[in-house]
Amino acid sequence: MTTARNRAIDRVRRDARYKDKLAMLASLPDTASREPDDRLRLIFTCCHPALDADAQVALTLRAVAGLTTAEIARAFVVPESTLAKRLTRAKQKIVAAGIPYRTPEPEEWPSRLDQVLRVIYLVFNEAYLTTEGDAVARLELAHDAGWLTTLLVGWLPEEPEALGLQALVQLHLARWSARVDPNGHIVLFKTRTAQRGISAKLGPPPPSSSRPDGFDGLGPTKSKRRSRLCTVRRQHGTPRTGPNSFSCTRYSGHTTGRPLSA
Repeated sequence: MTTARNRAIDRVRRDARYKDKLAMLASLPDTASREPDDRLRLIFTCCHPALDADAQVALTLRAVAGLTTAEIARAFVVPESTLAKRLTRAKQKIVAAGIPYRTPEPEEWPSRLDQVLRVIYLVFNEAYLTTEGDAVARLELAHDAGWLTTLLVGWLPEEPEALGLQALVQLHLARWSARVDPNGHIVLFKTRTAQRGISAKLGPPPPSSSRPDGFDGLGPTKSKRRSRLCTVRRQHGTPRTGPNSFSCTRYSGHTTGRPLSA
């Protein structure tokens, strides 16, 4: 009972902080009127390069995405107490260094993009397999992550990693009904069928990038998307083209230093 009460209080406080941040954004000069979503603006704002990369991501997941400390700790594969201390240190550094709260200009986006991509990916990761509660997965949170990837591609249509993340999320959403039944229970692999494997609601493909799509041009999110696509094709007996799943997995682990998820 006490745990449930504390979680409810935590969520109310989190919603209040989110509303406060939106009010702060509303008071800022409209330097990016073409940016249609406050949450994506907040993510870019919180991913400040003055903080180390993990602190940027953890703080943004907590303050903007609304994930709990336990959920973020699971994403980072660290104890909850360790993550809580990391968040505290990040907040203290913001205060001590006088880091301003302002929306970054478009020319500042590239220096923050990697962490923005990690934030959105980890939001989807939590939706794919939830940390807390009775639900196995959270479809509404997954759709939120997909919506953010679509907005990000709208801002940066020629960025391969943004396109790769959008494609990865779309692929998983298209196969959602193959993993989770209408009652929210996991569908065991041996009971899955090819007909359930891919949903018709895949949506339009992301716009093509003018940059090369060869193996040398793969980044972490594109390699994850290809790895998952290789797995889907193998499950359904579809011939593959391009790098295989093992090569993509090794490439992603080498460039990020972190294992694949989702």
